[in-house]
Amino acid sequence: MTGAGTIRAFGWQARFEATCHALLDLSQRPVYLLYCIQQWLGFVLDLIVAALAVILVSIIVTWKDKFSPGAVGVSLVMVMTFNATLMSLIKYWTLLETSIGAVARVKAFVATTESEERTEATDPLPQDWPENGAVSFSRVFASHS
Repeated sequence: MTGAGTIRAFGWQARFEATCHALLDLSQRPVYLLYCIQQWLGFVLDLIVAALAVILVSIIVTWKDKFSPGAVGVSLVMVMTFNATLMSLIKYWTLLETSIGAVARVKAFVATTESEERTEATDPLPQDWPENGAVSFSRVFASHS
């Protein structure tokens, strides 16, 4: 909230809001694309399973005397279960891949970024470094016009 008063005082709300919306859209673009790809993949998988169901039903209708009604019901339920299982597998696979990518980026950041923490082992101070310090002002004038 630091600076919000200044933004309001100068009337910059609309500009900052537009900037924030643009940055949010830019940062969420990969999420939107991932969602669209998952939806498209789900649609294609549904079409494949529907084609399997049509093939299964056509085989059953063609050779109706070879199959019992119980076996037909079980096979159709298995096709629907296969569809749900396949969709779950794809969904969780993409979530796993996204999570592994995030872990890899964090690991790379930690490995390549220097620590800002100052320790005696990594950056010892020189021997002539002062233990105490003071600030002195001389001939300083301040005014407001």
